Amino acid sequence: MIGRAVQEALGSRKDRSNESRKGELVRLVISQSGDMAEEFGNFTLSFDQPDKTHISFDGSYLRVWRKIRGEWLEDAYFARPNESEEKTKQNPGS
Repeated sequence: MIGRAVQEALGSRKDRSNESRKGELVRLVISQSGDMAEEFGNFTLSFDQPDKTHISFDGSYLRVWRKIRGEWLEDAYFARPNESEEKTKQNPGS
């Protein structure tokens, strides 16, 4: 799912209860110039929807940082759910 489809399927953040986020930093690389960095990691997100349906999934993210006037600011962020093992086994070589 992409964009609006994901938002509609997961519902509004304000409609979630019992939300839990756990993250794991895998790699952090700072550029030679010292003014940019890339951060890659994995996360687990889980929450309950208003109808009591429990949603939980693992994903990965990439965040780009830029140092401006001595302060690290988030420049770009991308996150996506990881494919399940079942789906990966169904599509070998994809």
